[in-house]
Amino acid sequence: MGTPSITTLINDYVAAFQRWVADVRELGKLEMADQGKKAGIGTGLFVGAAFFGLFAFALFTLAFGYVLVALGLPDWAAFAIEGVIYVAIAGVMALIGKKQVENLKGPERTIAAIKAGPGIPLGAPEGAAAEEGPNAPPAA
Repeated sequence: MGTPSITTLINDYVAAFQRWVADVRELGKLEMADQGKKAGIGTGLFVGAAFFGLFAFALFTLAFGYVLVALGLPDWAAFAIEGVIYVAIAGVMALIGKKQVENLKGPERTIAAIKAGPGIPLGAPEGAAAEEGPNAPPAA
């Protein structure tokens, strides 16, 4: 048997390249699913911190108003103490949210696979590139 024809080589290369593109796309989906969950949790905690921060601002405003108008310790002191509690809750939520967002990573394996390319030399036998090399799918 002789060398394969140019049509066979091109067809083999196109098929192997299509498999590589599908593998990289699937790898990207898997990597970003986890990162999307972490981003959602971090964002939710930031929203929660903003929500409690708004309440703290309203309560401190009311407390300050009672101080100026009534100068009665029991009224404003109660609102100030409640405001401090809300600020503490907002601070804890903001710190946890910040930590979640700082730990986000991009699709590192997908980027590396794209940079490495399909790794298919012309004339490679059918299925050879899909089973070995840096772009091979991880073992299940």
